[in-house]
Amino acid sequence: MIAALLQECGNKSFAELAAPAIELARSGFPMHAIMHRNLDLSWYERLGMRVLMPSTAEVWFPHGWWQPAQLNQKMTFPDLANSLQNLADAETSALEKGLSREAAIEAMRDYFYHGPIAEQIAEFHRGNGGLLTASDLSNYHGKWEQPVIGHIGDYTFFGNGTWSQGIMEPLVLQMLQPLPLKAMGHNSPEYIHTVTQAIELAMSDRDTYVADSDFVAVPVEVLLSAEYATERRALMTDKAYQAPVQAGEIAHFGGTRQGGQQSSTATPKTLRDSAQFAIGQDTSQISVIDKAGNAVVITPSDFPKSPMLPNTGINLGDRMTQFRLDPEHVNALQPGKRPRITPHSVIVFKDDQFLLAFSTPGGDMQAQALVQVFLNTSVFGMDIQQAISAPRFYSINSPSSFSPHESTAAGLRLELPLYQARAKAMENLGYTVLKDPEWDKDFGAVGGILRSADGKLLVGADPREETTAAAR
Repeated sequence: MIAALLQECGNKSFAELAAPAIELARSGFPMHAIMHRNLDLSWYERLGMRVLMPSTAEVWFPHGWWQPAQLNQKMTFPDLANSLQNLADAETSALEKGLSREAAIEAMRDYFYHGPIAEQIAEFHRGNGGLLTASDLSNYHGKWEQPVIGHIGDYTFFGNGTWSQGIMEPLVLQMLQPLPLKAMGHNSPEYIHTVTQAIELAMSDRDTYVADSDFVAVPVEVLLSAEYATERRALMTDKAYQAPVQAGEIAHFGGTRQGGQQSSTATPKTLRDSAQFAIGQDTSQISVIDKAGNAVVITPSDFPKSPMLPNTGINLGDRMTQFRLDPEHVNALQPGKRPRITPHSVIVFKDDQFLLAFSTPGGDMQAQALVQVFLNTSVFGMDIQQAISAPRFYSINSPSSFSPHESTAAGLRLELPLYQARAKAMENLGYTVLKDPEWDKDFGAVGGILRSADGKLLVGADPREETTAAAR
């Protein structure tokens, strides 16, 4: 992805762009509050990391697993700095040999996918019962693809393909588009209930029809049509759904149907228990727009829940936990197939002009947070910072995208201000309401760039995590 962006859209070298990251990794920085919260593990969790993932523990607990993480302690990543420098050196060496800029970037990429790093990844998998092989890496190449495009009134949404949940925002908003959301009042009980039901309807459709389009046919046009939204909207009720709502009927498409008959209790208890050892958040995001008006939104993952390749500073990732092991499921595990992951990015146009670029961490909350931020700006007229800072709600009635895919019947999490104001009303609507702190990190960390009516670019940063907004 980075190589393709640099080759086709950039004008700097990888070495130039990586230099600040290399310096930061080598010289270090103080552990910030969110990182500390992620790594604030008990002694037995730290010991478990040391036993299960020793190379990971060495990086995140450099003074020994028995030493708890300390806020503001200096964190350095010399192995990662060396890996980035080796990639930069491969590019520089190619340039010194007279190769073109594009060929030099390809040499940098080859160092990763064909060279020493790929060999280490393959060897690590061989030694630890993993699935990736050297040929998986050498045969892989990212590609440019058409985004998922949804038209909602005057707005056009561009999202990542169906190997992600990039379809979710237009899927939800198409259902909500004709409803009197403004008249309901921002974050009123009726508003929260209506938006939550649209989210849950969309999640069932996502889980029934959406997966890697190289392996399954995905009825994107039908899912995002106004006619289908009308059918789904008709299933909205006055009370909370007490189980995952039934997916829509689209003939000749889809796998195992998601709906009220599904129960996460079917997951073996050993798998459910093993999933409880989860360390911190694992996604970050960047939204940027240059002086020429080119916008890029990236939502990379992963954090220390997966093994780190020894002496490289590179995490191997754990996104295959978002596959399903039901062979009839559209998102079933298959060789060469991409799991339908939660990280995705969104760019919105209005009247054929750039309006908004945004994304967020947060698993299944990602689309929910972005829908709420978009509605805050488009329906309630908030500026981008107000829209991001406003309290949020979080439906957990649908099966989680992460193994073991658990859910809470009629579950609705509310940040503290919403809980204090709306908990009783939502309980009266049938929800199982859970209280979360104000600006809780589980509710996303949205970063966004919004073009105002007078053409200015406004940026917003989420107070829920270490999000930064800047312009120059």
